[in-house]
Parts: sequence; structure tokens; C-alpha cells
Amino acid sequence: MADPNGDGDTPDTTPDGDESDDALDDAEFQANFATPDARAKEARDGALDALSTIPDDPDGSEIVAAMDAESSAVTTWAKHAAVAAEDGFPDARVEATAKVLSGECSSFTKKNLVGLVDDQRARLRKQRGGSSSGLPALDEWIEDNLTRVVRVETTDAVQDTHFRWDFAQGTIETSTTKDGVTHFSWSHFRDEIYQGLGVNTAKPTRRESEEWREWISNLVDQRGEVKSNFGPRSAAVEKVQEFVRDSVAFGKKGDANERGGVYIDDDPAGNPTELCVMGTDIKRICDDQEIDVRALQQELDARGHTHDRLNGVSEGEYVDGRTVRYWVLDPNFATPAGYMEEADTPAQVAQQQQNQGGGASGTPSAVGPAAMGTDGAKLASIGPDGDVEQADEDSTTDADGEHSRTDTNDDEQADDEQPRTTSNDDEHDAESGDGDDT
Repeated sequence: MADPNGDGDTPDTTPDGDESDDALDDAEFQANFATPDARAKEARDGALDALSTIPDDPDGSEIVAAMDAESSAVTTWAKHAAVAAEDGFPDARVEATAKVLSGECSSFTKKNLVGLVDDQRARLRKQRGGSSSGLPALDEWIEDNLTRVVRVETTDAVQDTHFRWDFAQGTIETSTTKDGVTHFSWSHFRDEIYQGLGVNTAKPTRRESEEWREWISNLVDQRGEVKSNFGPRSAAVEKVQEFVRDSVAFGKKGDANERGGVYIDDDPAGNPTELCVMGTDIKRICDDQEIDVRALQQELDARGHTHDRLNGVSEGEYVDGRTVRYWVLDPNFATPAGYMEEADTPAQVAQQQQNQGGGASGTPSAVGPAAMGTDGAKLASIGPDGDVEQADEDSTTDADGEHSRTDTNDDEQADDEQPRTTSNDDEHDAESGDGDDT
């Protein structure tokens, strides 16, 4: 529609205040729509259709009618846009529609149209007043329906805090994320309430970010309570400590790797500076507690158990022909069950087991020294698989307990099997449980 007077001035066509208030009760205005988007789209299309029927260059007798038609079209759109915006339609899209409509108007700029919507929104909030005739403001609904907030914390030093919001209609949860605390954003919190409880609310009266954050924080303080749980990271730390306390510490990393123990650089009774746990043992513990190794590293670091020498926690070393990964911890983290500067040979281990009765069953150890007769005479050696092998000479014992020798044929004499050691190479081919390397 062109400038009706042709003088560059546009008449004041702002709808009368009383007419706008009355219009809020129009049946058309109160019509139900499935979504705010649907309302906004229909209002925009209706306004465009109405504006397209207005003559571009009305003559003198048509000017007043054209101005009234334009004013009616944008007013109806502004009322519907106000409802849609209060119910969640984005402000940016309201402004985009206002720009499109202003291009079809002779008397309204984009700024004029946005101002109309803001006025209608203010009237709408006052009219609704939290009643069932319209959607309540988010913050007012929360104040009316919230019974308590439970802040669920854990014993973990590094944790994601969860908040349980108990409303009259049900319970929802929010938590800390990489972007912050969910309920510190009113739009995110409103979405959580709608998705979790099926309650649709209008935008809050407190929309400025800092104003909302201060209000919701005070509400948590007023109606909140704290519940503490034993966290999975804390459990993993305890399991690593238990493993160390149940393990023998060795003075060589190769021995610790081969024997399934831990490494410490000095006798625990002396002045050790670092304690090392094999990466495969760390990975196993993390899998059992259903956390990743990164989470355990963060927890150990937060508790001061990592070593100052490293920026991370893990490093590798070439041991016995292969690279072994291990976590370096402060020696005060836990005290091992025992300490051996150098591991015993397999024969020494077997002798210790033999002296202890061969275990609970009283059978000889799988790898051990020669078995001894009642007078200390050598009877047989115990092979690596637990089989009793004849010594160089078969021995028999007579009724008086005296031993006599029976020569054996060379072809019947079994070759002596050398004691063998076992390694956990297969285990170390698995995932090593590395944290951050230095």
C-alpha cells in the first residue's frame, strides 16, 4: 500500500488501547492451535493475504478504508504473534515476520510491528495472570508447584552434580553439562518440564540470564536438600588402593610386570619416591567400576595421588623386549603387602611353597625343588606340571629306613625339565589402560 497522502508522512494508525484490550477476547484470537509455530504461521499468512487486497494507490474515498484494513491486519497478526511468542515461538522469528509484513505496509515499519507485539504480550501476561485460561509463566508455575529440590552429590572429587526436582505433577532431573547447569537456562529448563511432565508454560517473567540464575539459585537454597552417594570414581580409587595393598612391590618394573605386582623405587620402609601400577590392572579396575580411565585419572589427580614428575599419569618403558605401560602415583597412595628388591627365581618360589606345605591341599608346588625323604635323602624332583619325576638314580627304602640304589637304563631316564616361569604377555597385549602420557 502506498503513502495515502503522497507527502512522505504516515498517519498514526496505532490501534486504540481499548480496542486492543477488547480484541484479546475475540473468538478468533482465542482459537486453539496445535503448536505456537502453527499459530504464528497462520497469523503471518492471514496478514499477508489481508494486506494483498489493499489497493497500492487508493483514491481519496479509499484512503481511510485502506488505512483501517492495514491496521486491522497487522493488529490481528500482532495478537497471535504475542500468544505464540509467550508460548515459546522464538523472538527472532517474530522479528523476521515483522520485517516481511512491513514491506507490504505503508504505515508500519518493522519497529512499529515489533512494538505492537510487545504491547500485546504485556497485556496478555496481565490477562492470563497464571490462570487456567492461558499458559502460566514458567517461574510462577515453578513457585506454585515445586515441593522440593534434592541436590544429589557423590563422594567423587570430580563429579557431575544432579538435581532432582519434585513437583506436584512428578519429578524431573537436571545436571551439570559441559555448557553449565541445565536449569540455569530457563529455556532448557522449560523444555525439561514439558518433556518430563507434559506441562506447557509460557516464558518466565524473569528472562534476563543473570536475573533468572539468581532467582533459581535462591529457590534451590530455600527448598533444597543435599543427598550424598558413594561415587563410581571413589570406588575405583579404593579398588586401586586395595590392589596395591594386596600386592607385592618389586624393585624392578620387569618383575612387577611378570609377577602381577606393583613397582616401587625403594623399600616402603625407606624413602620411596614413586609407586607404579601396571596399565592393564588399571584398565581392569576401571572396567569393573564402569568408568573410563580418563575419569579415574581426573579423580586421582584431584585427590593429589598423581606424581608431580608427570603432567599426566601414564608413561611407558621398554622392559624385557617390549613396551610396558604403567601409572605413576605418589608412594603415599597405598602401602604394598611386601617388598622384594629382586624377584625370587622360580626354584626359590617353589621352595617357599614347599616349606609352607604346598598350599591348602598339602600337595607340592607346580615348580619346586627336589622332594626329600624322611632322612633328607633326595627322592625325586617336581616337574613344572606337578608330576613327580625320578632323580638321577631310583631310590628304594628298606624296612629299616635305609636307602639302596637301583641303576636305571639310560634310555629309560627322562631328560630333566628345566623349571619355567610364566609371563603375562598375553594380558599385556590387551588394552593397556593408558591415561594421559607425559
